[in-house]
Amino acid sequence: MWSPCYKKALIRLLLSIPILVILFGSAALPSLVDWSRFSAPDWTECLAILEQNIGLIECCSAFLLMCIHYPIYLRGFVDLRRRLPGTDTLFAFATLSAFIIGILPRVLDWTAGFFLLSPFYASTMSALLSFSSLGEEFPSYFHLIGLWTFFTSIGDFLRARAAILLAKAAGFDEPMPEDDLSIDLVHFSGHAAILSLIFSILCGVAWILLGVSVPFAVAFSLFLLLSAAPCALPLAEAVPLWIGAALLEENGASLRNLRAIEAAATSDTLVLGKSDILTKGEPQITDIVPEGITVTTLMSLAAAAESGSHHPIAKTISEYAIRLRAKYGRIAAFNEAPGEGVEVLMNNAPIRVGQKTWIESQDVRISANLLTKDDQLAEKGKTILYVSNGKNAKGIIAYEYDLDEETAEAVLALEEQGVSTILMIGEGSRTAKALAKRLGIANYRCDIKAEDLMREIQLLQTQGKNVALFANLPEDSAPMKQADCPILPRHEKNAEQTESSWQNTAVSPQTIEGTIIEGKSKTKKVVPATLPAVIVRSLSALPATRSLLQNLLSVVKRNTLFSFLGPLLILPASSGLLVTMGYSFPAPWLVAMASLPGLTAIIVNAVHMGRQLFAAMKKSSVSPKEGVFYEP
Repeated sequence: MWSPCYKKALIRLLLSIPILVILFGSAALPSLVDWSRFSAPDWTECLAILEQNIGLIECCSAFLLMCIHYPIYLRGFVDLRRRLPGTDTLFAFATLSAFIIGILPRVLDWTAGFFLLSPFYASTMSALLSFSSLGEEFPSYFHLIGLWTFFTSIGDFLRARAAILLAKAAGFDEPMPEDDLSIDLVHFSGHAAILSLIFSILCGVAWILLGVSVPFAVAFSLFLLLSAAPCALPLAEAVPLWIGAALLEENGASLRNLRAIEAAATSDTLVLGKSDILTKGEPQITDIVPEGITVTTLMSLAAAAESGSHHPIAKTISEYAIRLRAKYGRIAAFNEAPGEGVEVLMNNAPIRVGQKTWIESQDVRISANLLTKDDQLAEKGKTILYVSNGKNAKGIIAYEYDLDEETAEAVLALEEQGVSTILMIGEGSRTAKALAKRLGIANYRCDIKAEDLMREIQLLQTQGKNVALFANLPEDSAPMKQADCPILPRHEKNAEQTESSWQNTAVSPQTIEGTIIEGKSKTKKVVPATLPAVIVRSLSALPATRSLLQNLLSVVKRNTLFSFLGPLLILPASSGLLVTMGYSFPAPWLVAMASLPGLTAIIVNAVHMGRQLFAAMKKSSVSPKEGVFYEP
């Protein structure tokens, strides 16, 4: 899977490597080669030319690297304009500052003659040429641009690779968009960008007020802006994200975008929606109670009404009617109320199948005998469907799912993680109570429709809860948009289904997993820019997925913290305080050394996560059908 984002990152990395070799090798080449072995005068002349133009070679190499990475500058300054600065903004500040420090003294030397030709520039030149004297004190900062672009290229490449792994885990044909992929998991980078800009300006003004010349004050400001951005910062998120994406794939989970990591890791309340996703297999019809008609006739009416629906119970009713050899007449119309019921027009009479509340709202009369039987079956946790012909209810059909044993274990595991679970379903109180008891859930709500579910989520959020919603609903539905972390069930057979099999379906996989585009031989699922949702194959995988995302976010925070530790340690030097004590201006190697704490943390955490990944891969290869592979 070669996404445009992946191709761009790979091209930038491949283009940067030879330029980096020239940048870092130009200064070392004269000392690495024993030129005395070559007696030809041409070699001596070439060596002399090379030594005289090392600065020009480094300057051109750094400029080429900045041109190759111009999309990062665009993102950085666009984020700054939106008041959402991040790592890209720091990259733009740091590399531009390094380039200015490195090139300005040389440019002033090259243009000195032009300025001296005109008396008008005499006063200006006296100030500008003072920068030229800094050339002796300022080592070349172009190498720092090389480090930044190298680490940024690797970071972008790893992020693009992580997007491909996440798309593969979710069953998508295209990974998440580049805008969603460039989101910073830790907001400290944005705060650091603003603080470094403000502090560098204040530092320059302070030095001017203390009597330091303007060129040196500007140099101190630029160096402070440069040193505030650690070179290893692009890898602080990219490396754990890449390994974490592989762990998610092994765990059978995926992400819509990177915002889902923080949303899932900080969620403390889980709302469980429709009960059919908490179970396994197809629904099973357990009881059929006709009134005034035979079982075969009742099932023929139900099969006629469900003929246009794609709900799982519709298929079960149709198969049951076929076994009874039930037949029905020509259907004239079909209407479906999502989550409530369906109705058709057959022989000029409305045939309806649905929940009691919806059937009653259609002015259908229900006998006391059916209501009594409804109560008895609901006490056992079964879901009841009423079948009506005209204005009278003709019977009820009770069905249930086999509860997945791992579902109750997952609820218990989430409780141990500090996540409270609330069951909210559209069935009646008795069914909800029985299901909640089987799942081990103390808190439940019954008769919850889609619009009621959104209000319930809003109420929980007003109480300070971070709400995760696990429901078999369209992704663009109001409850999914309202939840802090939507959790979508993954449908394994989506790639084998067609668009026609999903149309007019209230709970259709294409609304959950993407937009279906009809191709010549197969359908193609495209990832839209959507909510910060987590995708899991079942509820049983949610505890391990949440634990994994919490660990991933913790690793990113540690990496970022250690990345900024180095710049804090060299703050006295970068602010110019050591220059006042007689020391020389800070050298580029000092900024490079400041990245060592961050690089060390990134490597250590990457090794630890790599071991977890290898253990998960080994475990899944031995027992591929087990539910949870990740062990924090």
